[in-house]
Amino acid sequence: MTGEDVGIVVSNAYGSLEAIAELHKVATLEDARYINPSRFPLTVANSAAGYASIWEDIRALNVSVCDGNCGGLDALACADAMLEQRRAKAILVGGVESMSEPLHVAFQRLAVAGESATLGEGSGIVVLETMEGAAARSAQVLAQAVGYGTYFSPPDGDATLLHPSTEAMEQAIAGALADAGASPRDVDVVVSGVSGLRAFDEAELVAVARALGDPWVIAPKLALGETLGAGGALGMLAAIAVLRDGAKSYGVRGTVRTQPRTALVTCLGYYGNASALVMRAHSG
Repeated sequence: MTGEDVGIVVSNAYGSLEAIAELHKVATLEDARYINPSRFPLTVANSAAGYASIWEDIRALNVSVCDGNCGGLDALACADAMLEQRRAKAILVGGVESMSEPLHVAFQRLAVAGESATLGEGSGIVVLETMEGAAARSAQVLAQAVGYGTYFSPPDGDATLLHPSTEAMEQAIAGALADAGASPRDVDVVVSGVSGLRAFDEAELVAVARALGDPWVIAPKLALGETLGAGGALGMLAAIAVLRDGAKSYGVRGTVRTQPRTALVTCLGYYGNASALVMRAHSG
């Protein structure tokens, strides 16, 4: 497989916020003529993915998804569509988040970074390809992504900045199960986005209970922190660890009854959006 066969689709929560804030500070405190033009390319949302493509000779599609916490799962849905259109034979999919001062200050002012939640940073990348493509290169299949769902439920008023939507999460789960051809009883473990933010944790857990009953729910973010655009990708990696190796994580509800075969990864956005992904252990 050559560079022309490989693409990249990655997420980050808010684009190049740090670089934009840096240039804005120079323009505001000094003058726009003092802005360093060599810094401007860093302000575009896909600059990190672009550099990665150059360094690793990735020549197929290059896409960056910027839609908050759900980006890691939404990036996989985007990559799946690109594979179906044969834009690449294999796609690097995931999310990355680097915590910057502007982002930290914004979360403090929105009263999101308080409570028991901890902001974090990190990245997670998986290779997405068809089963036929994996077999052709004798690749080790870690798990299968079999169903995706997403939903948006707007807040009641335009002035609402943060909107934890139980409806959006419940509908996203229903969509993912329908796409996978699975029923609620098929889900052995939920890899949730619970992070210590009470309003969002409660909204997500209520949605999971309504959609699935009382499954085993784990919360990797309680160990890794709220990693925003990387959260969905790290959730996929946590699901792989559970499905393949029986790994354990912070359990927040229910108990594991058997070796899990089907996992549901959930992400609840801050603005009324939610996404869910069904993953199955590979039986080959």
